[in-house]
Amino acid sequence: MVRERDVDRMFTAELRKRNINSWKLAGVFNRGFPDRVLIGPGTRMAFVELKSADGKLTLRQKLVISILRAANVPAYVLHGGVDRATTRSLIETFVEAYMKTVLYHPSYTPL
Repeated sequence: MVRERDVDRMFTAELRKRNINSWKLAGVFNRGFPDRVLIGPGTRMAFVELKSADGKLTLRQKLVISILRAANVPAYVLHGGVDRATTRSLIETFVEAYMKTVLYHPSYTPL
């Protein structure tokens, strides 16, 4: 079983390969917030909670994700696999789907 810490490392390595900015949200004031916020390329943005294959969301995490989704903010839970190869495949599939998602609002101005 791939640990959550290793899922995070594999996930951020894949994001770097694709030039996607990612920040880890950690700390006392961020409890319940998803582990990562992704921004770019372009107007893409999402929050991602990373879990091991058998990892469970806390009640607070469920609440925060539901609040984000209710505000039309993309928030996802990405579970790792039982081994590194499966985890890598799950991560690649997620990142491919993320790359196809474009959030657009007339007030957004690309830099």
